[in-house]
Amino acid sequence: MVLAPGDGDRVEIIASAPPAVIGERLAAVIPFFNGYAPNTRRSLMTSWKVWAEFALGEGIPIFPPTLAHIERFLLAGIANGRKRATLDQYLFAIDQLFQFAGLDNPMKAKNGRMLWKQLQNDHGLDEEQDKKQGLLLEDLERILAVVSGDEPAAVRDRALLLVAYESMTRRSEVAAMKVEKLEFKKDGSGAIKLGKTKTDQSGKGARLPLTAEAMSHLDAWLKLANISDGPIWRSVPARWSGKKPLVKPLEAREVARILKRRAQQAGLNPAVFAGHSTRIGAAEDLVADGATDAQVMQAGRWKSSTMVARYTKHLRDSDNAMMRFRAKRGRLDGES
Repeated sequence: MVLAPGDGDRVEIIASAPPAVIGERLAAVIPFFNGYAPNTRRSLMTSWKVWAEFALGEGIPIFPPTLAHIERFLLAGIANGRKRATLDQYLFAIDQLFQFAGLDNPMKAKNGRMLWKQLQNDHGLDEEQDKKQGLLLEDLERILAVVSGDEPAAVRDRALLLVAYESMTRRSEVAAMKVEKLEFKKDGSGAIKLGKTKTDQSGKGARLPLTAEAMSHLDAWLKLANISDGPIWRSVPARWSGKKPLVKPLEAREVARILKRRAQQAGLNPAVFAGHSTRIGAAEDLVADGATDAQVMQAGRWKSSTMVARYTKHLRDSDNAMMRFRAKRGRLDGES
């Protein structure tokens, strides 16, 4: 099956699965696929290929799979060391196939949900999901203190991490920031307007305020790199003299690498951070400061409180009724 997603690319989704295998009904509704963000389309296509290759290798139908087929697929993924996030993406992709075809996904039924929960428990997948941490403001300040000096990469990285944290943006959104979307205010503060994003496919753009501190670091980077238009964040060659303009924009994965590298430089464990750690850390700081779920959702542009609750779960332990009760009553007699 081959798609023309609408951006000029013809991308093969399932190389060895002709429409007859997928089903005419499914193939007929593929244009719905164009409504996804480009990154989501690429992720779905990658997942569909993985599923198709497994199905063909096992001699089972590519579509529609039964609950037993999906269980075999998940177990094979676990055996091959696939992480919880990757398996979740596979399940999402398979669910989209069912939605395209207008059929019920067995994983959405009660026994399917129970199966996935049991697999998570049996193989410790929930523990793996919780390993990544948010980059808190105190962590960010620690990094900024270490990443000093006027070397171009240091100037860029200080600005990048501050802007990423304050704007609560995803790594893809950070990489896509443009000079033309910046707003400088008289008091030194400013804002950055996003274009089309994962949660804003209309491209109306969210306007995200930035403090004077973030704008100061950002302005220093733009002047040093002599950037007046186009992408804000660009690669700095090792031997860049400052005479030639920087051309190559940073890719999203490089944003994550910068965060990890600078975290390690500050004595933090880079393994616990990911490209979205500034976004998560900012959400954690807001909740710790007393912000409501609605306020955090607005700041981070989440459409539901589910992700906010997941990211800040550990912070809410102290809000547990028993914890509040014990804090008021103090320790039990004889308690050490």
